[in-house]
Amino acid sequence: MDEIITRKPRRFSGPRAIALAVAVLAVVLVGFVFSMDKAAPSVDSDRLVIAQVARGEFANEVSAFGKLAAKRTLALSAPEAARVEEVLLQPGAIVAKGDLILRLSSNEVDSAASEAEVALAVARADVAATRARHMKEERQLQSELDKAELEARSLALERDAERQLLEKQAISRVAARRTELRYDLLLTAQRQIADELRQLRDSNAIETDALQIKLRNLEEVAASRRKRQSALAVRAGFDGVVAAVSVTPGQVVASGASLGVLIDPSALQARLQVAERQARLLKVGQPVTVTTPNGRVQAKIVRIDPTVTQGQVVADAELVGTIPAGLRQDLAIDARIGLDRIDDALIVAKPSNLNEPGQHRVFVVAGARAQARDVLFGPVSPDRAVVLEGLKSGERIVVSDVGQWKDQDSIEIR
Repeated sequence: MDEIITRKPRRFSGPRAIALAVAVLAVVLVGFVFSMDKAAPSVDSDRLVIAQVARGEFANEVSAFGKLAAKRTLALSAPEAARVEEVLLQPGAIVAKGDLILRLSSNEVDSAASEAEVALAVARADVAATRARHMKEERQLQSELDKAELEARSLALERDAERQLLEKQAISRVAARRTELRYDLLLTAQRQIADELRQLRDSNAIETDALQIKLRNLEEVAASRRKRQSALAVRAGFDGVVAAVSVTPGQVVASGASLGVLIDPSALQARLQVAERQARLLKVGQPVTVTTPNGRVQAKIVRIDPTVTQGQVVADAELVGTIPAGLRQDLAIDARIGLDRIDDALIVAKPSNLNEPGQHRVFVVAGARAQARDVLFGPVSPDRAVVLEGLKSGERIVVSDVGQWKDQDSIEIR
């Protein structure tokens, strides 16, 4: 009888068994990873900000920040190298035009002013003495001239009388002739005195003019030095507020050194910092809404700095309309600068990472799923954007940060 032999199942053992197990595990892991890549991530709805696309008016704006600055500012500077004697007013003090803020002193300026005053006084005395001498000399000659004229008139009468007597032969011709000669000599003397008087007056006038020119020069010098001296009393150039005082009593300052700043708080403007990439959109005259701690105020761009500093461009905006009370220099402000308006545009809240017009990837929400889609955006304001292509009115998109899912085609919303 034949013997039936039962064959036992063949088992893998050793290296072959290990290799098989590794291969199976690799297949399982690859399938798991593949399934994870295809699966959409799940996100809680409260982590997302979702906005709806709608039609409406779009105001294209640029955001800016800055501070209030006085339109009228006066830098107080030392007119001379001097010593600070007294600081009468501190920052914040309200002043009227002409009020004394600082008092300086300079021995050099004081000495120069004193010397000019002495020289002026001497010159004035010299002019007075010269005028007195001129008057005396002219009076003497005038007196001699008057006397000669009187004698000439008297002798003319005598000559006329003798001519009549000579006709009647009551006087000798010699006597009559002698009187004629005396009269002629007296007329000659009278003319000489008159010439001397004219010459004296001309000479005196020239001397007086020279002294007057010298006197005017000394008066100008003295006035200039008095002005230098009075400038050591630093006064307010207009009604305003002392914004800064940069010196202390006893300090020695050079000519032109900064002493402080005076501002006119009644005329403020917004000094705005605008990002360089947005500054190219700015134009003089554009409207600005300025937000201050005391309320909002309207303004308009009046100046745009042509230079860029640390990625920012400075623009000055003049405040218009009703200005809130309590505004002051250096008060921090925010602003929105109006560029243009679109009456009928497709608008949505600005996605968090959208900064300028162009194609941008967003997640469009449909039920419990948000699908990635490329959308073309137009003008972008601080909080809204214009949709040009890729979205319809009524559709909703995720506008909060979705950077962590940028490689995903969709996300599930729980």
